[in-house]
Amino acid sequence: MAIGEAYDGTNYIGKYNRGKWGAWKNGQTYYSPFWVGYKGERIGWSHPIFQDRTQNFIHKWFPPGRQNFYNRYDFFIGGLFLQTGYYNQYTLWGNGLH
Repeated sequence: MAIGEAYDGTNYIGKYNRGKWGAWKNGQTYYSPFWVGYKGERIGWSHPIFQDRTQNFIHKWFPPGRQNFYNRYDFFIGGLFLQTGYYNQYTLWGNGLH
């Protein structure tokens, strides 16, 4: 199977793409957390539905982002998402300017 091959596939919840678009035959997804956080701390949950409702939503409904769906979850890592770091007030990260 070539990397750029597509087929008439659906998204995670079984809906077809629009127009000439389908799904990538090798459209693997790996991780997609929905998270909340404050400063350097984040907590969330990774699940294929979050990938589908963000990335595939854009590919279906936002004209500059139109392309085939990513709907392969063979190596997907789901579950709890935790991220910690330090907060530096002198960086753009954390100041809402990124």
